[in-house]
Amino acid sequence: MASLHAITFRPLPAKDLQHAITIELSSYPADEAADLAQLTHRQSVAGSAFIGCYSDESLVGFICGTCTSTINLEEESMSAHDKEGKTLAIHSVVVDEAHRRVGLATLMMRHYCATVPLAFPKVNQFRLISKCHLIQFYEKSGGFKFVQLWPYHHGKEHWFEMRLQLDVIRQHQVDAFVVSNKPFSGNPAAVAILPVGMKTPDDEWHSKVAAANALSETAFVQRRKEQQQQSLSSSSSSSSASSASSAVVDYDLRWFTPTIEVDLCGHATLATAAALWMTGTVDRDCIVPSKVLNRVPVDSIRFHTRRSGVLIATRSPTDPSAITLNFPVDISKDVRGTKEETDLLSLVVNGLGLESSASVLYLHRGKFDVLVEIDELMFSHLNLDMETLSAVSARGVVVTSVCSKEDDQADFQSRWFGPQSGVPEDPVTGSAHCMLAWYWSKRLGKTSMVGYQASDRGGVVEVVLDEVGGRVELTGRAKIFSSGRLMSVPVELNCN
Repeated sequence: MASLHAITFRPLPAKDLQHAITIELSSYPADEAADLAQLTHRQSVAGSAFIGCYSDESLVGFICGTCTSTINLEEESMSAHDKEGKTLAIHSVVVDEAHRRVGLATLMMRHYCATVPLAFPKVNQFRLISKCHLIQFYEKSGGFKFVQLWPYHHGKEHWFEMRLQLDVIRQHQVDAFVVSNKPFSGNPAAVAILPVGMKTPDDEWHSKVAAANALSETAFVQRRKEQQQQSLSSSSSSSSASSASSAVVDYDLRWFTPTIEVDLCGHATLATAAALWMTGTVDRDCIVPSKVLNRVPVDSIRFHTRRSGVLIATRSPTDPSAITLNFPVDISKDVRGTKEETDLLSLVVNGLGLESSASVLYLHRGKFDVLVEIDELMFSHLNLDMETLSAVSARGVVVTSVCSKEDDQADFQSRWFGPQSGVPEDPVTGSAHCMLAWYWSKRLGKTSMVGYQASDRGGVVEVVLDEVGGRVELTGRAKIFSSGRLMSVPVELNCN
């Protein structure tokens, strides 16, 4: 087996066609392989769909395709290129004989499906024909689905037609920060995964989808065109970056309640990370090879947000069910003695149904929410007035107390109310724990704690405060409750 060095991808130039035909002829039987004239035609008319894989400057594999206006693949339509076609037919997925069985074909397919759609905005699906033994490969590496037994003959063996839809938005409902062994716990969020290359819908569409979902948050996520890490060297003498044992994938992320877009949402971020990992999406979106091109685990995801910077989600290599979010700390300020104390104190006392202002041990304001600490007994006997709470000028109100019982595994407990944000009570609020972690660290004198959100569903958030770095790690677990696809998408996105 020949050694591989730095792996790169680029449209294959005409000068490499002779090398490409050599790889083609070594990969397919003579009655199935394309000839030099066919490869030359495909490269000349659809160069952006003819992607070469290079080890240093040597061609080691390629994938090529052309566009057609037919939905299903036909021999005649596959022989020409229709630049207005909405189907991209993949013709060859081949690797040089000396570099097979090291994961290169998987890497090529991942790269192709993650980048080529950007060059063909009119295309709404990829199609290909597969041998029976390769069906699972195309499912895992590219997300293709079986369509039909191909009704045409191409060589001696049967072929199976497969499809990758580029205009379908998959959506999953995920319970985040669940309590172990407690069904229907945690905070449900919808996660809509927009395909690579799909034009981002407008804000009105996002809002309507979130309102239709009627959950506290709907997250919208899409793989970024520009990845911070595009490739790693596979040579043992390469840069230190190549020694990384895991890969990172970059996504854009937004959060919407049924009424507004929010700047930060912890549980929906955890739900998004879990959905990307559990469905295999993040693995297919990863196009970074390892040192020896074996399967590179994606243990981290970078979420690029509009107002909260870059958020990191990390999966534990020893416990894949545990996902840790790295968020900015929310340093709260004591409002006692300030001008807003009187009005705010009156609202929270009446809105939470407390006996008097003396029931409020501490009153703080963070970046998003107001925090109210009360004692454990009072915490268990709230008498809520949502209309009054909605008058609090903040995203929401966090009421919290210490957990002092010996049999209680949590250090503190909380509930979150946000009628002014369209969410009367949130089952588990990850972003609020960015403030709770800082607040209780000062109160309890420790930086590693467990928070329990005492809603009807209940949820557990493990927190670690890095005060020097100004970050908070939130760790929780999530489960997919249901999966499907959005049937209502903007007309310009639905090309069928």
